[in-house]
Amino acid sequence: MTQRSFWKITFLTYIIVLIISTVIKPPFNYSSYYYEDKIIHLLSFFIASDLFSLAFYKKENKLRYFLLLLIFSMLPLGIEYIQTFSPYRVFSYDDMFFGYYGIIIGLVYFFVKRKAFKQ
Repeated sequence: MTQRSFWKITFLTYIIVLIISTVIKPPFNYSSYYYEDKIIHLLSFFIASDLFSLAFYKKENKLRYFLLLLIFSMLPLGIEYIQTFSPYRVFSYDDMFFGYYGIIIGLVYFFVKRKAFKQ
């Protein structure tokens, strides 16, 4: 198994778990304060963004990466839309925006890390 295949499998597994966890009943009440849920969204998409870049970024094929990034960037909106059909969750613009913040921070982190370690 190549390193790129490993990251693709890891990314896809993470996305499946992320989507499932956003529509099922929460296993515990994690709403101690308003922004706790937002921090979870930010961190979840930060990790997803870094895994996405590890799986799909190739210096010699940036166009493909950016096209896939456009598709990936629909995920916070898609997840919030799916939640409208769940009896346990609700659509939240704040959750969606924090998902996008996580993606942006994850992308910045990936490229800074890449430059720092000259990968």
